[in-house]
Amino acid sequence: MAKGVTWILVGILILAFVLRVSGVTFGLPYLYHPDEVNKIGAAQQIFKTGNLNPHYFKKPAFIIYLNAAAYVPYYLIGKTAGIFETRQDLPAPQRLAIGTEKISMPSIVLLGRMLTVLFGIAAVFLVFLIGKMIISESGGLLAALIMAVSPTSVKLSRFITPDTFVVFFILLTIYASLQIFEKGQTKYYVLAGIASGLAVASKYNGLLIIIVPILAHFLRNKKALADYRVYLIIAITILTFFIINPYAVIENEKFTNTVISETKHYSKGHPGMEGNSIPWYFQYTFKYETLAFLGIFGLFYGFRQKKSIILMIFPIVYFIMISSVTVRNDRTLFPILPILFLYASAVTILFSKKSARKTARFIVLGLIVLFLSFSLYHAIHEAVKITRIDSRKTAPVWIEQNLPPGSKMAIEAYGPYVEQDNFTLVGIWRIIDKSPQWYAEREFDYVIFGEGMFGRYFKDPERYPKQVEDYNAFFENLELTKQFNDGGYEIRIYKIGQFSIE
Repeated sequence: MAKGVTWILVGILILAFVLRVSGVTFGLPYLYHPDEVNKIGAAQQIFKTGNLNPHYFKKPAFIIYLNAAAYVPYYLIGKTAGIFETRQDLPAPQRLAIGTEKISMPSIVLLGRMLTVLFGIAAVFLVFLIGKMIISESGGLLAALIMAVSPTSVKLSRFITPDTFVVFFILLTIYASLQIFEKGQTKYYVLAGIASGLAVASKYNGLLIIIVPILAHFLRNKKALADYRVYLIIAITILTFFIINPYAVIENEKFTNTVISETKHYSKGHPGMEGNSIPWYFQYTFKYETLAFLGIFGLFYGFRQKKSIILMIFPIVYFIMISSVTVRNDRTLFPILPILFLYASAVTILFSKKSARKTARFIVLGLIVLFLSFSLYHAIHEAVKITRIDSRKTAPVWIEQNLPPGSKMAIEAYGPYVEQDNFTLVGIWRIIDKSPQWYAEREFDYVIFGEGMFGRYFKDPERYPKQVEDYNAFFENLELTKQFNDGGYEIRIYKIGQFSIE
């Protein structure tokens, strides 16, 4: 690799790091992402007790074990510094309701988030390696740059969630698969099996990536079925998954029931993340990942060579799968975005050649610069947005200073975290799950609403008319004590008093 290419790649990786680490402290000491708390809790339980059972199967255990392992040097340094005496001294997150949590030692959260950041940067590097193999060094650099500034990748690389990990191992599987096609060496079959197994061990939807090394094997080998190595890929994938997730066997019934439940959840829906999957994915891509659209056109270019067909199969099959379920969100789309970035780079390199028409070359290069600017803008805007002080931090201060000590409050999910020293607090999933009379009968003084919960229904009132009606029953019939909209996040506090509802 030429020295100039190396320095450009280093620059891209530094840019990827700066974008991802910017805003990595968001929310702290409060925790706004409910999935982070689940992973932190399971990892701490393993570290503190030595019992490797995560007791959590909604997602595979790889990220949990990785975070538990990270606690070892963290704890040893803390013990040397006199911060910890025993492993039990690591504080666990405190939860009032989902998305309404706090941790007394934010560095514990930063530790897990930085692990995700590192995998996010490594994924950018893998995009370069794959692009170098199927396009050119310049094509690999451009694809890596697109991945580095991708708003989705930047955003998801800050959470203690498995999304960035599964993307890393999907890319590693693709890299190994291309090596299988080009070189056919057994070590790449082993690598493909391990990588695909770790993809599934990171997140269950990673299972589909196994079709890529199998396809690479068949495209290279005319007597593919007679070659034991195709079965080796499958065997190593399965073995890797169960080595990382042994309790999927030990607690088979719980594991199976949880996976079935999660599958039904994605099929039935999740309020605020459901319906019109295909239009939603296209709208999201157009708004935040415009370069991926260029990559969609690039899929047609893939028919020109077998290596690109290897790259093509996963996004096609995966998109068919996610479009068939009700739940849709950015993290579900994320696994195919790096591949679309590679195709976008391929199209750009194709039309930037001297043999291409000058007009086409000018248009494509202009679009690349424009869309890269869009991506960089959204990535920076998101970092600024999440680091602003919002109502979830200002509301607790006002509550402490202005509401009568001893008040009994019901706090909805994604509402403000209020310290329990001076108040009686009850966390509620949704305030509307009970009637205003119910709260009055139980002598609640206040009910507190969080936009993260009620806002999802008001954004789509046609889909959720009943929920909107129920919320309005509270908003219109109770006394509004205080409304916050700091940082663009709404919190409402209502006093339970005299009311009448028709």
